[in-house]
Amino acid sequence: MKLSATIKSIILDSICLLYVLLFVYAAVSKLLDFENFRVQLGQSPLISSFAGWLSLTVPLSELLIALSLLIHKTRMYGLYLSYFLMVLFTTYIFIILNYSASIPCSCGGVLEQMGWQEHLWFNVFFIALAVVGIILMQRKAKLLKTIFVLFVGAFVGVISLVVLYKVSHTITKHHNTFIRNFPMASRKISEMDLNYNSYYFAGAAADKVYLGNSTAPLEVLVLEKEGSRKERFRISFDSIDLPFRAVQVRIQPPYFYAYDGTVSCLYTGLIANWKCNLQFRGDLFFDQVIALDSTRFVFREQKANGSVLGMLDLKNKDVITYNRDILQKQIDGIFDVDGKLLLDANQQELVYIYSYRNQFTGADKDLKIRYRGTTIDTITQAQIKIASVKNRGQKKLAVPALVVNNSAAVYGSLLFVHSGISGRYEPEEMWKVASIVDVYSLEDRSYISSIYVHNMDRKKMSSFIVEGNLLYAMAGTKLAIYELDSLITSKYKQVKKNLSADSRGRSKT
Repeated sequence: MKLSATIKSIILDSICLLYVLLFVYAAVSKLLDFENFRVQLGQSPLISSFAGWLSLTVPLSELLIALSLLIHKTRMYGLYLSYFLMVLFTTYIFIILNYSASIPCSCGGVLEQMGWQEHLWFNVFFIALAVVGIILMQRKAKLLKTIFVLFVGAFVGVISLVVLYKVSHTITKHHNTFIRNFPMASRKISEMDLNYNSYYFAGAAADKVYLGNSTAPLEVLVLEKEGSRKERFRISFDSIDLPFRAVQVRIQPPYFYAYDGTVSCLYTGLIANWKCNLQFRGDLFFDQVIALDSTRFVFREQKANGSVLGMLDLKNKDVITYNRDILQKQIDGIFDVDGKLLLDANQQELVYIYSYRNQFTGADKDLKIRYRGTTIDTITQAQIKIASVKNRGQKKLAVPALVVNNSAAVYGSLLFVHSGISGRYEPEEMWKVASIVDVYSLEDRSYISSIYVHNMDRKKMSSFIVEGNLLYAMAGTKLAIYELDSLITSKYKQVKKNLSADSRGRSKT
């Protein structure tokens, strides 16, 4: 059926008008809510690294294309650009729906209420309108050339977005742009009240979590079946005549150990009977201890000239070896190297993450450095000021330090970091109501994703631990349990036992 020139003109004008209304409305909505639009682009798993310039380029492009559609001489260019832009938008939605772990939103107004499947078909409809408009404006003799140009334009649009995604993905993972991704990688499954705020995580294994109590150091609370079952145990010592000041308990089944670095003592025992025996009494001033097995322990010792990591071998006549290169001094060697000593159960390797800078170090069970990595924030230098109290011979922080990494946990060759620094394009409101845990692969030191841990009774998370597909978080007297999605758990490496079964050493229990 051959259309008359009048009908063609009406159809063409209608198509152009629909596009003008769409682009003007979408652009104005984005510009009126610009900060929100930029945040949403920043949360996109596809183009987060380019959110800054894209947040301006997209609405301005929509306005310019709308203007070109209103001018008769530039209408053809406007239709081609409309087609190309809608192909980009449609490709973006298709990738989001089929290949992305998270589904953000980066549209404004009424379009924001539209589901992603509906939005996909909405875009396809407008692509078809652009094709019809271009064909109506072309002479019949140029129809094949027009189809070829449309095909090439679609191909270039798809390839451009794929390349943009690949580049953004690489930058986000490895080049410290400090842009987080927040896929729906966790969900809160329960919350309980511990009644006291003195509990701390002492260990986790085999779907059990062990809590120590700083005000009742001999008490251990065991949570089972996602917290639905609780058991309390009391530790007994073979020798309690030492001047204890700050006893800490750590559990790595089938063993547990207790230590007090202020009096330089270490006890070991079996959780089968919760009886422990004194294994070491020396003159080390250590504040963190990790058990490699039942006879070898890695510790952080505070010396006059700085902190250092060392190893205590009970089986080999209490031999102590140090590696002074793991902790890297920047200012004083004490405050600037403060951090958390962790054990990666997968490879029996150590991880040390700094509190005041974006760095962590991995070492093997012989304290030999394997790698150094960085978190996604950009604080490479500890931002601290130190004051000396000469009459007491003490050094203290002159002002509160900028905390980069609040706490951390390791499980299955993944590093979980409770960050203290806000990234780009992150809503300020979320930092008031939740804490952020960033997840990294220790295999290649790449960033994987981030998850929110919401406040409990208006208190932020103070500590956490990961066991299997569960993340346990404490805030005040409350403990919450989050289930981790396969987006994270699929990255786990096979976890080995923390303590070798045949390495019982000098344990007298």
